[in-house]
Amino acid sequence: MKVAVKECGGCNSRLDKKALINLIKEKLVNKGVDFVPFTSPEYDVLISISGCHVNCAAKNASEFMPDGVTLIVVHEYIVDGIYTMNIEEMSEIIVSKILKLKEKVLKANEA
Repeated sequence: MKVAVKECGGCNSRLDKKALINLIKEKLVNKGVDFVPFTSPEYDVLISISGCHVNCAAKNASEFMPDGVTLIVVHEYIVDGIYTMNIEEMSEIIVSKILKLKEKVLKANEA
């Protein structure tokens, strides 16, 4: 499973994006998930991370996404429309989504 991360420019960030990304990566160590640049021609999941409510990272994310990619949108403390309290909770939601998708892909490949 390949995951890419696209970040906003951080002009009005209320979120420690680097800490969130590092936490996600730590939780996915040895889980068969590789992180690649968002400009890579191939990945399964794109995590779009914006530090504030404007959500600029997601606005043009589709321009970079290969077909069939799952988009996870993070802006401020919201993950895919779910309000969270901190980056720990955010990371748990994101990691869970990635691992569920990975399991679904593995099952589909076995069929």
